[in-house]
Amino acid sequence: MSAKVNALRELREDLQRLGNFDIEGGIEETVGVGNELWAILQEAQRQFEAVKGIIREDVGSTPGTYTLTGSGGATCRVTVQRPRPIIRQGTDMDHVRQVIGTGFFNQLFMETGAGTYIPHPNFIERAHHHDYNVANALVSAVDLKTDPARVSFDRRS
Repeated sequence: MSAKVNALRELREDLQRLGNFDIEGGIEETVGVGNELWAILQEAQRQFEAVKGIIREDVGSTPGTYTLTGSGGATCRVTVQRPRPIIRQGTDMDHVRQVIGTGFFNQLFMETGAGTYIPHPNFIERAHHHDYNVANALVSAVDLKTDPARVSFDRRS
């Protein structure tokens, strides 16, 4: 096991040894402890986000679920999702309907109420179309949004 993993385990064990806090030492001590714990959380969160970023880079962008194994038997699951279509803000959906036709429009978009639409869950599969005007209307109406991969670690103690 690496020195970093050992140091983090020792930090966690030290925090566990401190036990629960009460106001036995007075409110000043309790506030001081709270402030130090908050600082530890902030630094841990910053470091944790950096670690997740490195893991995301290592896994890459191919959609799927990956399981990685680390030192001490630790495991990490990374889920890379497919890009999802979103309608560009300000898109005139009536114009898109006119260009691509009502039938094809209804295959690609679902109305959520009051004239607002979202792309159908199978939009990408359904959107393959060779007509230039249809393709152009879709490209100008929809963006593909790629969310960061989800990174989770097992919950063993």
